[in-house]
Amino acid sequence: MRQVPFVCAALTALLSALPMAAASTIYPWCRHDSRGGVNCGFTSERQCLRSKTANADMCMLNGLYFPGPVRYQDIPEHLPPKRDYYYRR
Repeated sequence: MRQVPFVCAALTALLSALPMAAASTIYPWCRHDSRGGVNCGFTSERQCLRSKTANADMCMLNGLYFPGPVRYQDIPEHLPPKRDYYYRR
Protein backbone atom coordinates (compact mmCIF):
# COMPACT_ATOMS: atom_id res chain seq x y z
CA MET A 1 0.00 0.00 0.00
CA ARG A 2 2.91 2.35 0.52
CA GLN A 3 3.91 2.04 -3.12
CA VAL A 4 0.57 3.24 -4.58
CA PRO A 5 1.27 7.01 -4.20
CA PHE A 6 4.80 6.52 -5.53
CA VAL A 7 3.53 4.59 -8.58
CA CYS A 8 0.85 7.22 -9.25
CA ALA A 9 3.41 10.04 -9.03
CA ALA A 10 5.84 8.20 -11.32
CA LEU A 11 3.10 7.47 -13.85
CA THR A 12 1.95 11.11 -13.84
CA ALA A 13 5.52 12.33 -14.36
CA LEU A 14 6.05 9.87 -17.20
CA LEU A 15 2.83 10.82 -19.00
CA SER A 16 3.46 14.55 -18.65
CA ALA A 17 6.91 14.16 -20.22
CA LEU A 18 5.54 12.61 -23.42
CA PRO A 19 5.14 15.00 -26.36
CA MET A 20 1.62 16.07 -27.25
CA ALA A 21 0.27 15.24 -30.69
CA ALA A 22 0.13 18.30 -32.94
CA ALA A 23 -3.05 19.04 -34.85
CA SER A 24 -2.47 19.40 -38.56
CA THR A 25 -4.60 21.33 -41.01
CA ILE A 26 -5.78 19.48 -44.10
CA TYR A 27 -6.38 21.79 -47.06
CA PRO A 28 -8.78 20.99 -49.93
CA TRP A 29 -6.43 21.39 -52.94
CA CYS A 30 -3.17 19.61 -53.83
CA ARG A 31 -0.61 20.38 -56.52
CA HIS A 32 1.09 17.38 -58.10
CA ASP A 33 4.28 18.36 -59.90
CA SER A 34 6.08 16.65 -62.76
CA ARG A 35 8.80 15.22 -60.48
CA GLY A 36 6.35 13.35 -58.24
CA GLY A 37 6.09 15.90 -55.47
CA VAL A 38 2.78 16.71 -53.83
CA ASN A 39 1.89 19.92 -52.00
CA CYS A 40 -1.53 19.91 -50.30
CA GLY A 41 -1.40 23.40 -48.81
CA PHE A 42 -3.91 25.30 -50.93
CA THR A 43 -7.29 26.66 -49.88
CA SER A 44 -8.65 27.26 -53.39
CA GLU A 45 -8.18 25.95 -56.90
CA ARG A 46 -7.10 29.40 -58.08
CA GLN A 47 -4.36 29.54 -55.44
CA CYS A 48 -3.14 26.10 -56.54
CA LEU A 49 -3.16 26.99 -60.24
CA ARG A 50 -1.19 30.19 -59.63
CA SER A 51 1.56 28.23 -57.90
CA LYS A 52 2.14 25.91 -60.86
CA THR A 53 5.66 26.13 -62.23
CA ALA A 54 5.39 23.85 -65.26
CA ASN A 55 2.72 22.69 -67.69
CA ALA A 56 2.94 19.16 -66.32
CA ASP A 57 1.83 20.28 -62.84
CA MET A 58 -1.76 19.41 -61.90
CA CYS A 59 -4.15 20.68 -59.25
CA MET A 60 -6.47 18.08 -57.76
CA LEU A 61 -8.91 17.89 -54.87
CA ASN A 62 -7.44 16.44 -51.69
CA GLY A 63 -9.07 13.10 -50.91
CA LEU A 64 -8.36 13.51 -47.19
CA TYR A 65 -10.19 16.84 -46.91
CA PHE A 66 -13.55 16.81 -45.12
CA PRO A 67 -15.14 20.24 -44.71
CA GLY A 68 -17.33 19.20 -41.80
CA PRO A 69 -20.97 20.02 -41.15
CA VAL A 70 -22.44 23.33 -42.25
CA ARG A 71 -23.18 25.56 -39.31
CA TYR A 72 -26.24 27.76 -39.24
CA GLN A 73 -24.00 30.86 -39.11
CA ASP A 74 -22.39 29.88 -42.45
CA ILE A 75 -25.66 30.06 -44.40
CA PRO A 76 -25.89 33.42 -46.20
CA GLU A 77 -28.72 35.65 -45.04
CA HIS A 78 -29.33 37.28 -48.44
CA LEU A 79 -31.05 34.19 -49.86
CA PRO A 80 -34.77 34.73 -50.45
CA PRO A 81 -37.15 32.76 -48.23
CA LYS A 82 -38.50 29.52 -49.64
CA ARG A 83 -42.01 29.86 -51.01
CA ASP A 84 -44.52 27.25 -51.84
CA TYR A 85 -45.32 28.01 -55.48
CA TYR A 86 -47.51 24.98 -56.03
CA TYR A 87 -50.23 25.77 -53.51
CA ARG A 88 -50.98 29.41 -54.21
CA ARG A 89 -54.49 30.65 -53.56
